[in-house]
Amino acid sequence: MSIVGTDNRNVVTNLSANPFDSVVAVDTLGGGSGSGIIIAPNHVLTAGHVIFGGLGARVTTGRDVPNLASRTQTPLTAANVNAAANGFNFLVPGFSGNAGGNDIALAAVNQPFPMNQLIGIVAFVDPDDANGFTVTTAGYPALVETINLQNSNNAQFLITDANGNPSVPTDFAAGAFLTNALVQFSATGTIDSTSSDGTFSLSPGIDIEAGQSGSGYWTVLDGDITPRVLGVASYQITTTPGGFLGLGASPGDNFGALITTNIYNNIVAAIEAGLTNLPGNDLPENAIIGSDRQTFLFLTTQSGDDYIVGSFLRERIIGQGGNDRLFGGGADDRLEGGDGVDQALFSDEFRNYDFTITNPSNPAFEFDHSGGTQTDGKDTTRDIEFGVFEFVDSNSDGTDDDGNLFFVPLQVDPDDGTKLKDGPEITPEEDILDDQGNTIGTITVESPAWMFDGDVNYTLTIGSEQNILFNFAYIIDVSGSTEGEPIAQAQAAYQALTQALINAEIAENSEFAVIPFNSDASLIGPIDAPTAISTINGLSAGGGTNFGPALTQAQNFFTSRNTTPRILLTFCRMVLVMVRVRVYNLSQKFVPSVLEEPICQP
Repeated sequence: MSIVGTDNRNVVTNLSANPFDSVVAVDTLGGGSGSGIIIAPNHVLTAGHVIFGGLGARVTTGRDVPNLASRTQTPLTAANVNAAANGFNFLVPGFSGNAGGNDIALAAVNQPFPMNQLIGIVAFVDPDDANGFTVTTAGYPALVETINLQNSNNAQFLITDANGNPSVPTDFAAGAFLTNALVQFSATGTIDSTSSDGTFSLSPGIDIEAGQSGSGYWTVLDGDITPRVLGVASYQITTTPGGFLGLGASPGDNFGALITTNIYNNIVAAIEAGLTNLPGNDLPENAIIGSDRQTFLFLTTQSGDDYIVGSFLRERIIGQGGNDRLFGGGADDRLEGGDGVDQALFSDEFRNYDFTITNPSNPAFEFDHSGGTQTDGKDTTRDIEFGVFEFVDSNSDGTDDDGNLFFVPLQVDPDDGTKLKDGPEITPEEDILDDQGNTIGTITVESPAWMFDGDVNYTLTIGSEQNILFNFAYIIDVSGSTEGEPIAQAQAAYQALTQALINAEIAENSEFAVIPFNSDASLIGPIDAPTAISTINGLSAGGGTNFGPALTQAQNFFTSRNTTPRILLTFCRMVLVMVRVRVYNLSQKFVPSVLEEPICQP
């Protein structure tokens, strides 16, 4: 740890201010002293080398540190340990005590910290994207190197003799004298380089001394006001020879260990294992930053296409450049796509989410997982082009288990900022034939290719010769899953359709049948148009779902009528299906198709 040029550190006087109240002192059985930061009710983040080989540790909050006896002169005893060695978690497998990008660890304490002392985390998919971040650190320096006696702000706290001279030297390689390590210091600077293993170097504005190893580096992301920790202090290098005839050395850069997504996943697993019945929404919001698209000499060297999966904790997931797929997981998350064509992933069916458009001009949405499994929490999206529903990735390989995905373009209706935009208009048309194969009319449906706002918005046009008797069979799903708004939408759609047939004077030459179904089906007909309206409006939902009996009843109705044409309409899960000989399916998969058999998506 080193001071480069002028010591830019300041003494922290308000130890209750956020986030300085998250800073802790870490002392180990064996004589080591370092620093750390509180990230969970029972977990402190620190440098791996601070606790490596330790038999236990004492973790002390900043407000209590001034009341300790000298941390450098008073040996720690087992009675003072509140973090057992079996609770040490070195977050990179195979850590051997060396400084660098792997030098990061958790210590589990036996008594929880107050919730207001916890700080959130920032994790990076690509360490390069941490370059240029402004960071602040705070910790407890335990000594002053001889070469820094004149410029260290910590020199005022050296242990001195009666004459005021430093009195407790150490075996530190460059020579140093001890303090009591009871004063918290802070400094601010920038990250000026990173390595692929997560090691990062700091600008000269970040000065630290031995004892500050494990101090957290925190930052405030754009759009936020709350700091989050992104790494810990690890080591320094000496780069410049100095002194008489070049003997000795001048301090060089200070280095830290970054929280990568791999390390973050290990942190989350440890926190989750140590919690009991504490919802993720009660803990600080963390952040995951995706990789950005990178180019060199006009060539793309990194696509920036990320698949980022959140956890049971709250997270702000920022995709940055590229075409990203973001899955919040549990708790309430913020999903932000950035550049490219980005997707927000959700685990359940679209109908199990209540959505709100929170910003129509720069489309932003809120999806509340209020139905179904209710595992996704309440997520917000920004700069996201598609919501993708029914996404399940049990193998964690980025691929949906069954390939059954439901895409929703996150576009706002230009005429109503509270609704999703309908798809482009499609107009499938079919000739109506008599029993001899003669064309006696046409049937056309003009409708958006997809609709998600609950409004079945279509125009049905039937052209025919006069005095042709039509047979209409209305199949309507009245199972328990349609209770409430779905069945009300279906009733309104059929009422509007039938009234349109009345107004077009088609109904007077037609017969109708209403076929409600749940686990079974019944045939109500033949009836006239007004009776069809009143019958449908009198239906109520309940029971299971079985579409087969409804088709059988429709066939029975058509078989009993000696006239043509025969027209069947069915409404289920916001899917309008039109049948004559074949079925026109205006499906939720966004592609109109002509099918040989009628379908109703469950």
